Formats: sequence, C-alpha cells, structure tokens
Amino acid sequence: MNSEVSSDLILQMDIEGDEYSIIFDTPVEILKKFRIMVIEFHNMDLLISEGGFELIRFAFNKILSHFTVVHIHPNNNKKFFTFGEFLIPSVLEFTFLRNDRVKPKILDGVTQGKVLQYPHKLDAPNVPKRVDYILPKCWYNPN
Repeated sequence: MNSEVSSDLILQMDIEGDEYSIIFDTPVEILKKFRIMVIEFHNMDLLISEGGFELIRFAFNKILSHFTVVHIHPNNNKKFFTFGEFLIPSVLEFTFLRNDRVKPKILDGVTQGKVLQYPHKLDAPNVPKRVDYILPKCWYNPN
C-alpha cells in the first residue's frame, strides 16, 4: 500500500465502551492514517467521576490534537442524565476530520456562516420509535 492511500483511511468504531482503551493504546501515528473517524462513545456518565472524566479527557485530547469534530449525534437508545445544569447523553456519535482536511470555515460550531444544530436534519434517530434528542449547544458551541 502506498503512503498516500495508507494515510487516507476511514475508521468506524462502535465497540460498546472499549473505545477509550483502544484510543489510549493506539499510537498517534496510526490514528493520523485516518482521514475520517466515526466513533460512538459510550458511558458518557463517566464524565461525572474523577477517573472517568480523566479517561474521556485523555481520549478526546489525543484525538483533537490532530482532528476536528465535524458532526455529533446523540444516540437516543438511552436517556440523557443530568449533572447540575448539564444534560449529558449516555452515548454520543462523533465524526472527526483530520485537521489537514479541515477548511477554516468549520470552526466554533459554525460552518459556512450557519450555526450548527445536532441532530442535523439529515440525521435519523438510532431507535426510530423514539424521539431524537436535541444536543444542548454547550456540546458543540463554546459561545
């Protein structure tokens, strides 16, 4: 496989909570071979425990050092839970684009002058008979 092809791969990961250990154990050089990564993150309730928060923070810091979030979809198979004023989905699906492929317009929750909202109108609920969750703006717009 030539280097151009081997650095333009697509990853889809849905491994029921083991994504954190895989990200932890995967060298950055391997992650950077993917142009797009679609990862379903489970157990987001870990955010409210110190050890869980550190695990999730490490995974996201590792990814975000070379990728940009271009899409988020809250999975409606489980209910949101609350922590103080924050609503936290139990499962979130993220799409990351490697930074060398990101156009400057996709920044700070705004793309081509439009404020993003998740789920996007083209998203479909994971469980069709349940209402799709609207992701609170604090998840994707820092303003």
